[in-house]
Amino acid sequence: DSARRMIEDLGALLRLSLDYHDSQVIPLSQELLLLEHYLRIQRVRFGDRIRTSINIPSDVTNIQVPTMLLQPIVENAFRHGLEKSVSGGFVAISASLQGDCLELRVEDDGVGLHHGWRSEESEGLGLRATRERLEGLYPNVERPFEIRRRVPQGTEVILRVQARVAEAG
Repeated sequence: DSARRMIEDLGALLRLSLDYHDSQVIPLSQELLLLEHYLRIQRVRFGDRIRTSINIPSDVTNIQVPTMLLQPIVENAFRHGLEKSVSGGFVAISASLQGDCLELRVEDDGVGLHHGWRSEESEGLGLRATRERLEGLYPNVERPFEIRRRVPQGTEVILRVQARVAEAG
C-alpha cells in the first residue's frame, strides 16, 4: 500500500514538474503542491524517523516563486542532514513577508555544516544553481540566498524573492 502511494506521488511529482517545465515562476501554492508530493515520498522512505512542518500563511500563497525552488533545498536537508542520522529529525518550511520580499526558510536539525564550511567553497551544483538563479531573477533583492548553521545543530537555508502576486487567469 505504501509502495503504491509512493509511486503515485512520484508520478504526480514528475507530471507537475513537466507541466511547469516552461514556467520560470509559479504561485507559491503550486510550488507547495510539488513539495508535498516529494515530502510524502520521503515520509515513506524514512517512516517515523522524520517529522515535517510547513508553516505558510495563506496570504502569501499567490506570490510568484521560481519553479522547483524548494524541492532541491528540502532534498539537501534530507540527503545531507537527516539521512546520516540514525534517529532522523525534522525539516521545517516556513514563509513570511519581509518588506517587499517573500522570505522562505528551510530548516533541519540534522548533522549540520561542518566546522569551517563556507558556501563559496563548498556549494554543490544544486546550491550554486539555486543561488545564481535567484541572483539573476531578483538582482535588487539583498542576500537572496543564505545558508546558516543552526544552533545547537542543523542547517537553515533562507531564500528571498521579490513579492510579486500571480496574475489572475
